Amino acid sequence: MPTVVAGSLYASSQGLSCIDRDQTQLGRLLANYLLSKGHRKILMITRQRPGLGAGDYRVADAIAEIASGEGLSANALIVRSLPHDPVIVRGEIQHFLETCDDLPGILLRPWQMIEPIYEAIEAAGLTPQKDVAVAVADYFQGTSKPLPYPAIRSTMTPKDQGFQWGQLLLESARNGSANSKSVLVPVRLEIPAELS
Repeated sequence: MPTVVAGSLYASSQGLSCIDRDQTQLGRLLANYLLSKGHRKILMITRQRPGLGAGDYRVADAIAEIASGEGLSANALIVRSLPHDPVIVRGEIQHFLETCDDLPGILLRPWQMIEPIYEAIEAAGLTPQKDVAVAVADYFQGTSKPLPYPAIRSTMTPKDQGFQWGQLLLESARNGSANSKSVLVPVRLEIPAELS
C-alpha cells in the first residue's frame, strides 16, 4: 500500500517516504533566538508520550550543536516531556525556575502549554518574554493571525504541502519503496514586532 509518513522517520525506517518541517533548521533557529536573548540554558518542553519522536531528537541535536558552538556545557539543554496537564506543567516550570542556576529560555512543543508556562514564570516574580524568553516550535493556527510570541512557521502553504504529499503518494504507488523520498519543509522564525 502506498504510504507517506507525516513527520520525521527513525533511521531504521527505510523504504518509506515522508514529509516534515525541517526539524534541524527549527532547532537551530530557536536555539539562536533564545541564546540571543541572553539565556545560557534552554529548557525544551515536549508533550508526554511513549518516548521522544525522531523530530524531537533532530531538534535537540541542533540545539546542542548551537550551544556547543557558543562554548556552553552539556547541561545547557534540558529536556522535559510533560503531560498536557496545566497543574503539572506549572509545577515543573516553577520548580525548574527556583532550582536552576541560570534563567533558561524555553522552547515549547506544543504551543498549547504556553498558558501554564506563563503562569509559572509570573508566579516566580518574572515576566514572560522579558526575563524568560519563550519560543514555540509547533504553532499551527491560521497563518494570517498575528503571533503573540516567537514561533516557527512553515514557509510552505498547507496547499503546497498537500500537493507534495500527493506527489509522494503517486511515486510510492508507481515505484514502491524503491524510490522513497524525504521532503523537508523549510521553516522561519516569526517574532512579534514588540519582541524584536
